[in-house]
Amino acid sequence: MCIFLFVACAKTSVTTDEGDFFQNKIMSRSVNLSSFEYPAIQWSAFDTHEQKVAACEIPDSILPNIPTEELVEICMEYPLLFDAYAFDSPLEGIKKVVSQFNGFKELMDRTDNCSCLFRYLKNNDVRNVNFTLLTNVEEGTFLLRYSFCEYLLAFDNILNNSTEELKEEISSFVYEILENKELDRQHYALSGLSSSVYLWASILSNNRRQTRATNTTIDKFLEQGIILNIEEYLKIKQACQTYN
Repeated sequence: MCIFLFVACAKTSVTTDEGDFFQNKIMSRSVNLSSFEYPAIQWSAFDTHEQKVAACEIPDSILPNIPTEELVEICMEYPLLFDAYAFDSPLEGIKKVVSQFNGFKELMDRTDNCSCLFRYLKNNDVRNVNFTLLTNVEEGTFLLRYSFCEYLLAFDNILNNSTEELKEEISSFVYEILENKELDRQHYALSGLSSSVYLWASILSNNRRQTRATNTTIDKFLEQGIILNIEEYLKIKQACQTYN
């Protein structure tokens, strides 16, 4: 996980040209990004992290008019996205990244954010990726970005914009992804399992809160969003299956 984070951050800290090469190679865009593209950024020109964040901002003049589906793609290419994995837990880091970038802030206010984020996951289905064609850098970047999207989709202010039918579709999809990750442990560590089961548990919990039902194991996991060992993972998965 740490190695993937290091090389992924190194990759995205040079220029957006390299990021576009990777994006075109294994994560085909589902929309034509014509509203906004990040400029080529020389990070060495900035003295503070705040300056780097400011350099990536989307102009307010165009931000409200960007279609949500396109806005999701733009946010997932955010040059500082992998700052999220520099915190004690990815959940904590993702909340920090979302709070600092105006693209994510705008996305959180869109009423169709849930359906568009889910479409992004389906368009970049991990089961369709041939990892033998990727370098370690590309593989690490793809997996971290995919996990980021899973955690983000699990946020309450995203799931609350979902219909019951859509929740059921997401739940079925993420369970299939989770099963696939378990069978391909060569590419998915606990971090990859954590993000998928977190999304699954969040959907179940979101539904149960409406009926006042609770599950201590799931509630505790949702507070931290991280799994430390395989035994803990299996316990959480079993709780989700019971909850379901």
